[in-house]
Amino acid sequence: MKKLGLFTAGLFVMVFAAQNVNAQSGAQASASANATATVVSVVTVAKSADLDFGTFASGLTAGTVSMETNGDRYKTGGVVLLPTDVGNPATFTAYGPATEHYFITLPDDDDVTLTLSGGTETMDISGFIHNASGIFGAGGSESFNVGGVLNVHALQAAGLYTGTFDVIVTLQ
Repeated sequence: MKKLGLFTAGLFVMVFAAQNVNAQSGAQASASANATATVVSVVTVAKSADLDFGTFASGLTAGTVSMETNGDRYKTGGVVLLPTDVGNPATFTAYGPATEHYFITLPDDDDVTLTLSGGTETMDISGFIHNASGIFGAGGSESFNVGGVLNVHALQAAGLYTGTFDVIVTLQ
């Protein structure tokens, strides 16, 4: 009988120990987390006016015509500005997320060349400038002007000169 009691006690300890081990191995805890993502709207830019240096005459010496972002026009050297066509800065509107910051990339000096229509004569633009604040307005847009300096050769051939340049708006 003593053996039976010992056997029963041993069996009880083994069953209890197995249940205790199972209880420990089955213990779990969990926590939840939220996942979020923010998608911003695409940045776009639209041109509403081209950069126009106006009408001028080229003299015996080289010079420049400067178009400021506010529409003021200046000259240096042998250039004579004519009042019949005073020109204007280029005008753009950038669209993006409201109140977000952006920056503008303009061409480097002498990267933009104007070529005489029907000819081979050229003039380069340098010193591009803009008047953008770099922050989209509450409505998600901002208009700005772009000006620059046109380098005019002495006795530049008469006619219409054209060329293109890119304005790049990048979200910061």
